[in-house]
Amino acid sequence: MNQITIPGNREDTILFIKDLILKTAREEIDKKGFFSIALSGGSTPNAVYKSLSKEKNAIDWSRVKLFWGDERAVPCDHEESNYKNAMDAGLSTLPIKEIFRMEAERKDIDQAACDYEMILKKETNASLDLLLLGLGDDGHTASLFPHTAALTKKDRLVVANFVPEKNQYRMTLTYPAIALAKKRVLIALGDGKASIVKKVIIDKKACLPVQKIEDMLWILDTAASQKLGKQK
Repeated sequence: MNQITIPGNREDTILFIKDLILKTAREEIDKKGFFSIALSGGSTPNAVYKSLSKEKNAIDWSRVKLFWGDERAVPCDHEESNYKNAMDAGLSTLPIKEIFRMEAERKDIDQAACDYEMILKKETNASLDLLLLGLGDDGHTASLFPHTAALTKKDRLVVANFVPEKNQYRMTLTYPAIALAKKRVLIALGDGKASIVKKVIIDKKACLPVQKIEDMLWILDTAASQKLGKQK
């Protein structure tokens, strides 16, 4: 069963997410010596990454393994690159040694997805400690868009996914990879997310991609949750 938490306004919620990441990192580093996290793209998580970049002494960053939940088929220095945006938001200033970028710009993106899957298995035994996810206005998460081929992949952890409405290939974690993550956290902040948040949480017959993910923590700020009413 999914859980919903509403820490407060945008600033309060960003701090809550930051603290959750650091707490989980400390626990996993103490337990097994490293912490693996897959990042989400978009402006919302970038604010979290900026906040994390100020915590240079909070954890042993050399024991952190960075992955991504999805990536556009663009070079790593492209303005639409999730990798670039996370690094520019401040993560590049942290002493993280193991950064595993999705090389979605490669000519053979299918092979690139296979290679990333092998890395994920080798570095985490296919089980991420923490997976951050976002929410699109059409109910997609990662690059699992409605009516796309990646939604049906049951024997792969990472695939290339063509998104017709964007006329673009993406690389994305699949439902099996998401299910294997120890903690799944979906972040939605701001007025602009209020309508889709309400639809996803209340309309169980909508059949949106994000609705297929179970046992996930939804972290909403007051603005994103405003249309839920008593559902909060």
